[in-house]
Amino acid sequence: MPKSQIEAIIFKPIVPVSYLLLRRISSEGGYWQPVTGAVENDENISEGLLRELKEETGYTPGDIQAIISIDYRFNFTDSDGVCRTEFPFGIMLSDASPEPVISREHDAYQWVGYIAAMDQLRWEDNKHALTLLNRELT
Repeated sequence: MPKSQIEAIIFKPIVPVSYLLLRRISSEGGYWQPVTGAVENDENISEGLLRELKEETGYTPGDIQAIISIDYRFNFTDSDGVCRTEFPFGIMLSDASPEPVISREHDAYQWVGYIAAMDQLRWEDNKHALTLLNRELT
C-alpha cells in the first residue's frame, strides 16, 4: 500500500493570483516546488498537511483563510524506492499573513503568477495540480 504525501500550493488571493514556490537545496535537486512532504504514520492527511506547512514555511492555521481540496491524486516512487500517493491542496493565506520562514530543506522562495510557476515547476504532476487549482480560482 502506498504511503501518503501532501502537496500544498500556497497562494495569495490577489489579482492576479500569486503562488508560493520553494527551491530545494542543491544537494536535494535545486528545483522549485510547492510545499510537499510525507504524512507520518501517526497522522491523518489533514494533520500532515498542517505540520508540513508549519515546518516548511512557518505558516499556522491562523495564517490560513481557506484550504481547497484539489480533485486529483497521483502516485510516484520516491528516491528511496517508496511508492507514495500525493494529495494536493490549495492553501489560501489571509491578507495579514507574514512572509514565509523557510526550512533548511529550501534555500529560497518566491511569489509568482501562474505562467511563471508553470515554467519553474519540475514535475508534471505538480503542474497539473496547479492548473486544476488555477482554473478553480480564475
